[in-house]
Amino acid sequence: MKKIKLKDVNGVLPIGLKLGGIAHSNFSFKPLTYSVEREMARVLEDSDTNTSAIGVDALLSVCLDEFAGVKNTSEDHRKTISNSLKQSYYADVMTMYLSLRLQEIGPEFYMNGYCPICNKPSSLVGDVGETGIDVPDDEKDLYREYKLIEPLPFRGNATMTSLQIGPNIWGTSYQGIDRFSDVKRRAILGAIRNVNGVEKSLIENDILAMRKKDMNALVNLIGEVNFGPEMVIGLKCGSCKKYETVEAFDWRYTFFFDLSSRS
Repeated sequence: MKKIKLKDVNGVLPIGLKLGGIAHSNFSFKPLTYSVEREMARVLEDSDTNTSAIGVDALLSVCLDEFAGVKNTSEDHRKTISNSLKQSYYADVMTMYLSLRLQEIGPEFYMNGYCPICNKPSSLVGDVGETGIDVPDDEKDLYREYKLIEPLPFRGNATMTSLQIGPNIWGTSYQGIDRFSDVKRRAILGAIRNVNGVEKSLIENDILAMRKKDMNALVNLIGEVNFGPEMVIGLKCGSCKKYETVEAFDWRYTFFFDLSSRS
């Protein structure tokens, strides 16, 4: 694995998408204009749910100029791109999302906070372009084998003893999530590639008996193979420039892209 900075991504996905045997690794954006925001609002209104992940889908499907071999010049093209996003890795979707923010808003990122050196509330300042992006060296980096600590019954008389874990796919692991309690469950289901050496997709009932210690171990493995952006940012006190801290991104659109909503 290697690490690059967001400012050095230059329109290349950290993992890439294969469709019909063809690899796609590049992306480009249209400008984020008033008309694009209006179109995004329309897409959100037409969605069944209005979650953070849906907001990412809507923004990228409207703002991507070219993705997965499609030039985005019509509503049909937008829908095709939206479908390709659902099949893309979490790492690639979030890299594009942060890249759009960097292109359209710039590197500066502000949060209201408290500086213990100044001993008063302060505006904390960071640089989105410095965000680290984990990139796999090759395809073998994308998968891990896991032996369950506590094997569990699996579809009749079988026993689940081992799993292969891969990077989360956006559409199966994150889209539609609006509660923190859903994240771990969906991440586990979305990351499992095979069971006992056989390629299978699981449903929630398949892991109802999974023990907490196995769930925690799987989540740690998923963190290793998900790659993509480190969703945290280094911040400094805007006044004294001495106090430094690291905070998680609030990547909801209204916060991440609207200057007046930074808090």
